[in-house]
Formats: sequence, C-alpha cells, structure tokens
Amino acid sequence: MEQHHNAAPERTERHGLTLRETLQDRPLLLIRLTVAALGILTLALAWNDVLSDLENREVAARERLRTQARIRARAAGETIQATLEQRDPGPLIAGLSALNPVSAARLRGDFPSYGCCTVTDPITELITLDVLEGPRS
Repeated sequence: MEQHHNAAPERTERHGLTLRETLQDRPLLLIRLTVAALGILTLALAWNDVLSDLENREVAARERLRTQARIRARAAGETIQATLEQRDPGPLIAGLSALNPVSAARLRGDFPSYGCCTVTDPITELITLDVLEGPRS
C-alpha cells in the first residue's frame, strides 16, 4: 500500500500542476478569480446596506405611526374633555338626537351605569330635557 504524505503539494487533475503553479502559469485565471471574489464581497456589502436601509425605514415608519396615534388620542381626549366640561345640555341633546339607531345603541353600551343614582334618574332627566317622552315628575 502506498501512503500519501500531506507535505507534498496537491496536484490538479489537469496537467498534473499544483494550484500555485497553475495560477503562476495563467495570470489571467488569477485576475478572474480576484475579480470574482471582489464581486462577491461587493454584493455581500450591498445586500447588507439594503437590509440595513429597510430596517431603518421600518423603524422610522413605526415611529411615525406611534406619533400619529398619540396626536389622534390627544385630540380625541381634548374633544371628550370639552364635551364633559359643557354644562349647557343643548349641544349634547342636539348631538344625541342626531345619532342613528346603530350609533345610539353603541353609545348606550359605553355607559351601562354610573352607580351614583337610582335606575330611573337618567330616564327622568332625559324626560325633563325632552329627549324621551314620558310622565314628568
């Protein structure tokens, strides 16, 4: 049995030359391999830049959405606060009277009970304000 030693340079199947000898004999091959390696490195760096840019754009878009949500929430809160601060029932009655049945039912679901009055107090107040029809007390 014949044993191969690792010290001897590997021979390519083509012409029995080592890779170093092949590259020395064929400088164009070395140039092509160098260009290919640099091309792969350039593509890798470009792809990394593209991915980083996409991630940065995504982060910026999420931040814009958060800012818009905060602005809308603040505006809604200010509108609600202004409505609750009104003491004149006229605008509130006009707004409630303009609601369609679906919106009115949705609004009623948001105010099931305050716990500060009897069951009939809100009804009595709505009758007094001429929103509901019924006997006046």
